Amino acid sequence: MKKKAISLCLSALLILSFSLLCVAQSDVEITKSMQVVDTLDNVDALYRPGTVADDYGDSTYKCAAYPIKYFKKLYSVSLSGLSENGTPTVTSGKLTVVTDPKKGDLAFWPSTPHSAIVKSVSGDKVILIEQNWKYKSGGKWYATIDRQVSKTSSGLKIYRWSK
Repeated sequence: MKKKAISLCLSALLILSFSLLCVAQSDVEITKSMQVVDTLDNVDALYRPGTVADDYGDSTYKCAAYPIKYFKKLYSVSLSGLSENGTPTVTSGKLTVVTDPKKGDLAFWPSTPHSAIVKSVSGDKVILIEQNWKYKSGGKWYATIDRQVSKTSSGLKIYRWSK
């Protein structure tokens, strides 16, 4: 009986631990402009209904707008160079490419270009907070939050800021 109780406790602990490590990607309907669909460290990810192409050059809604706001608020630096085949730069400190992503790092695909911030890491998965990752289905627009990518995703570079 004692062995069974210990086994059940261990099973419950493993299930709880696994559930805490896993972050589920989900979709949020976009119903209005300036809609906050996710937040990290008090920096809001803003969306509006419409195509990604519509947002590409918009300083509020483009994907680069989120990392720019995040770096300004958290690190007090200006981030730039998030264009196609660009190399990100900061006004002070430095950005270094890393292979061990952690919360607050810049996730950047220069050939796309697309940028996001690392929200968390679970095993070999990087969970992102981003803007402009959306799609239309059934006449409605949706934003994907807590999107997961592999640490080794094709073209992905992870940058860490330091003083």
